[in-house]
Amino acid sequence: MNTAQSQFDYITEISLGYWKSRTLITAVELGVFTCLAKGSCNAAAIAKAAKSDTRAMEMLLNALVGLEFLGKKGNLFKNRPIADQYLVKGRPLYQGNRILLSRNLWDNWSNLDKAVKSGKPVAFKNAGKKPDAKKRKVFITAMRDFAVFKSKAVAANLNLAGRNKLLDLGGGPGSYSIEFVKANPELNAVIFDLNGVVKLAKGFVKEAGLSKRIKTIAGECVNDDYGDNLYDVVFVSNLLHMYDEKINLNIINKCYNALEKGGMFIASDFFMDTSMTKSQFAALFSLNMLTGTHGGSNYSVNEIKGWLSKAGFNKLKSVKYDMDSYLVIGHK
Repeated sequence: MNTAQSQFDYITEISLGYWKSRTLITAVELGVFTCLAKGSCNAAAIAKAAKSDTRAMEMLLNALVGLEFLGKKGNLFKNRPIADQYLVKGRPLYQGNRILLSRNLWDNWSNLDKAVKSGKPVAFKNAGKKPDAKKRKVFITAMRDFAVFKSKAVAANLNLAGRNKLLDLGGGPGSYSIEFVKANPELNAVIFDLNGVVKLAKGFVKEAGLSKRIKTIAGECVNDDYGDNLYDVVFVSNLLHMYDEKINLNIINKCYNALEKGGMFIASDFFMDTSMTKSQFAALFSLNMLTGTHGGSNYSVNEIKGWLSKAGFNKLKSVKYDMDSYLVIGHK
């Protein structure tokens, strides 16, 4: 950004970035890419399938061409390879649930100014009411979509040879447990999460054909115990950023108790550098925690190591496995 024009363009791109995201979200909500999975269609046919206005749908489709998700020839639209692979519902690498999760977070981010002024979350308008089962399913399925590549990268950076029993704390859809037991024939796993979540996880585990090797426990990670000397691995993925330091120390202490002597603790998350500004995604995700949690934040690798040391873990190390995420490992 060395010129005035490039600086102007950068400011414009950032300030209007939500135009692009809302266009993509709307297309997924209306099933545009799934509608085009069978081949080219005109706007009228897509509008009919989506129960939408034809003129407005054509405007949306033209914008998707500009964003390079669709191609256009004459009055016919078709999916580009990126849409065909990742945005058609039912495809193995479908990422639509992650995009719908972005829709669910929209109102929180619209009130970021209120969160910054108050230091409090803006996501609890329905506090005390029964959890929205539809939104929970979107969230857990989005975590599954997110872990499609992450779980393989984590498994490739971990040596679990000789380990027999793993606790997947806050394991959500069970994607990591599934990947770990596939890669380690001697390993069995237990997914620990809320009752509504483990019901969904059981379905994903069954789908993977691993119900005999992966079990579930319904529980609440902050208030419940995880047992004593039961596991030789505890894996905690994208959980610590939801809580403040005091709660995280409590969680880590309970993980220590749940491990056998010589057991391994592994935390995977969007951990940050000591400046608390990198990666860019991690710094922005920390704002997401500001809007949606009571005291949650992204933490630095050194902060996590400090907590592990306080709990009694040793042989601490960290491994960066993609541009946004680290593993922090300790032993009992």
